[in-house]
Amino acid sequence: MRLGTYADMEFGYQLYEWYTERQITMLSGEARLAAYAAARDVLKGNYEKYPYDARTATYYAHALDVAPKGEEPPEEYRLEVLRHAIALSPKRIQPRYLLANVSIRKGDAQPPGSAAKREHYEKAIQGLSEYAALVPDFAEPDYVIATLYQTLGDAAAAKEWAAKGLAVYETDTNTARRASRYYITAEDWDNARRFLADLAAAEPENYPVLYDLAKAEFLAGNPERARDIVRTLREKAPGLAETDPAFLRALGER
Repeated sequence: MRLGTYADMEFGYQLYEWYTERQITMLSGEARLAAYAAARDVLKGNYEKYPYDARTATYYAHALDVAPKGEEPPEEYRLEVLRHAIALSPKRIQPRYLLANVSIRKGDAQPPGSAAKREHYEKAIQGLSEYAALVPDFAEPDYVIATLYQTLGDAAAAKEWAAKGLAVYETDTNTARRASRYYITAEDWDNARRFLADLAAAEPENYPVLYDLAKAEFLAGNPERARDIVRTLREKAPGLAETDPAFLRALGER
């Protein structure tokens, strides 16, 4: 590496992407451990060498978050790295979600309806609410919070946060994915089809999403549009439409 360059920093970014996007799912056993150790060690070195780089701090925190079983670092250390990443770049979304997920995972481990579950979820919601206030024109955190309240069974709070997101939404794949899940669960089919349409446009070969859009169109009172989508699916993804024969019967497509 030449002096005066940041090649080591860029190498850390590449190792992070290889590990989190490919090796986590492709590797197992010793190979997975070796891949994790390589990414972790380079990112840790860069984190200490470049304490001002928010991207390195965020990637390092994420790598630690998805460590193989038995290799997990102490929670307090992960939180320290996450807080540093947030301090460097308060409006960056990824470390905010990673921090919220620490509490969400604890909540997921608790019985449904329990006080402990709500306590952990509320902690996540508090942090995400602070982030949402920093980015009032960004809809994604609003839908994350809405979904958390939905999981807790607080439909009124969920609807309030979803309305905030809807008011400021601009076409965005990640937001559309989160919003569509929220509206499907809420059985708000008009809004579900809107966001599924955005998602299908962004991912034209994601045929399961297109099938979800067909169902949302049908439930929103647009059977002809649903039939058109099913015919497209039969051409482009043979067999997928037939996985739900009850839906096809309702459409009159059997």
